Amino acid sequence: KRETPTPAQAAGSTGRPTIVPPLTLQPTTAEAAFLERAKLHLKRKELAPDKPPGSRRHTPHTEFLKCLHLFGAGILNKEELLLLLRGLFMQGHAPKTGINAGGGASN
Repeated sequence: KRETPTPAQAAGSTGRPTIVPPLTLQPTTAEAAFLERAKLHLKRKELAPDKPPGSRRHTPHTEFLKCLHLFGAGILNKEELLLLLRGLFMQGHAPKTGINAGGGASN
C-alpha cells in the first residue's frame, strides 16, 4: 500500500499555495531569558549615548538586534559578531573605527 501525501504535501509538490504556513521556530526559554537580560543591560543609563539619538532606531538595543540580524543572514561571521557585540555591550554603541573597532590605537 502506497502512502498518500497529505493535502499540504500534495500542494507543495505541485507548486500550489498551501493554506497554513509552516510553523516558525520559537526561541527556547534560555534564549528568551538571554535576550531579555541583554535588553535590560543595553537600556542602562551608562550605555546611553552622550547626545540623545535622533530617533529610536539608534538605541543600543536596536543596534544589538541589527548585529544579530546580520549574523543570521550570513553577512557577519562569529568573530565579527563578537567584535561588534563586545563594543556594544561595554560602550553602548556600535564600534566604528580606531579603538572602538577593537583594532587597537588608531595612531
